[in-house]
Amino acid sequence: MRLHFVHIALLSTFVEIARSQQQLQCIACGLPKVSPDRDVYGSYGTAFGQKRYNHTCAEYEQGEPSQASFLRMCPSGVQSCFFVTGIYKDIKIRYRGCAEAKYRHDYGCDRELQAVDVVDQRGRSTQVDVDVTLCYCNTRNCNHEMSGVTRPGNQWSDVK
Repeated sequence: MRLHFVHIALLSTFVEIARSQQQLQCIACGLPKVSPDRDVYGSYGTAFGQKRYNHTCAEYEQGEPSQASFLRMCPSGVQSCFFVTGIYKDIKIRYRGCAEAKYRHDYGCDRELQAVDVVDQRGRSTQVDVDVTLCYCNTRNCNHEMSGVTRPGNQWSDVK
C-alpha cells in the first residue's frame, strides 16, 4: 500500500515536470529586435530550414514554403501569443509573436486609438492617432488563425 502512494507521488512529479517543460510555439514576424540567433545561435537565415521571424509579416503571409521560418518556440514560461495591427491613413502594420508576460492572457482582441509621436521627412515631430488592435490567444500557432477572423470593414469579429 505504501509503495502504491510512492508510485502515485512519483508519477505526479513527472507529469508536473513534463508540463513545466512544454513551451508554447507562436508565429513570429515583424519584430526586428527579436533575433532567431538569440534563441538558437546560427539559426537565422533565408535558406530553407532557417528562421527569420525578425522579417516582416508581409513576407510570412506570402505562404508556403517560407512559413516554417516564422515559427518560434517562446521563452520558457510564456503562455500566450499575440497578433497586432496598426492602421494610420493608408499604412497598415502587423506584428505576431510570443507575449512577454509569464501569465495567460484572456483570449480576444481590444481595439483603441493610440497617440504616437512620429517624425516627418523634415525632422519635425508630430503626434498622430493610430488605430491599434491587439489580440491574444493561448494555443500553438493560434496567432495565425486570429489574423484570419475578419468581417466587412477588415476588423476582427472578436474585438471587444
